[in-house]
Amino acid sequence: MSGNMPEKYCIVGAGASGLAVAKNFVQRNIPFEVLERESDLGGLWNIATPSGIVYESTHLVSCITSTGFDEFEMLDEDYPEYPSHDRVLGYFRDFVAKFGIAPHIQFGKSVERITPELGGTYKVTIAGEAMPRIYKGVVIANGHHEQVRQPIYPGTFTGEMIHSKQYKSQRQVRDKRVLVVGAGNSACDIIKDAAYASGNKVVMS
Repeated sequence: MSGNMPEKYCIVGAGASGLAVAKNFVQRNIPFEVLERESDLGGLWNIATPSGIVYESTHLVSCITSTGFDEFEMLDEDYPEYPSHDRVLGYFRDFVAKFGIAPHIQFGKSVERITPELGGTYKVTIAGEAMPRIYKGVVIANGHHEQVRQPIYPGTFTGEMIHSKQYKSQRQVRDKRVLVVGAGNSACDIIKDAAYASGNKVVMS
């Protein structure tokens, strides 16, 4: 602490973006803490946490020669050209180890509120902590896939309806008639799974 000004910055989230910022802070000797709500790192790439939105068949659609962080390329011979989600998570773990990021990450810290204060500091309220923490600055790296946006359709449908965030395995679509609404990355991945797993009609709208 220099006078009344805190020296540490706060990074919210230990997914891909949060880890990239953390690496740069380490290299520039900028004091910081990473606050991660889950019990592990990886963000959406960690299938074992509630934040993980990947499914069993997820893999990168960009090849290793064009993917990866600066100063830590995905060129190891052990990596396939299009790695699976668990290999990507392993890459994040290797990245954290290489750049000494692990001591700065605090797991199980869910940020509830961030309030700018007079003097340019930020007050960060964390679930379960009686007093807020004061930081010199805050980097938001909590991802953009957190909130489910699911349309409401008129009429009655008695079948199962799920959002892509709730999809984890081909077993969920096996031997079912499947309608996938949308044509983004998740929709294309899921309809591929359904086409292989279902003996019934599979349609993309």
